[in-house]
Amino acid sequence: MLKGDPKLAMARDRNSETALHVLARKPSIFSNKNQGLFRRLINSC
Repeated sequence: MLKGDPKLAMARDRNSETALHVLARKPSIFSNKNQGLFRRLINSC
């Protein structure tokens, strides 16, 4: 996604947060249970 639009890395939402800020508060997305889903999401991009 970033290769297609590098500005996404620094894009901020209405709370002035980047996607990394949001992901950092959701460590459960990286758990073993969700790893397959997360891996598929990454690979689809």
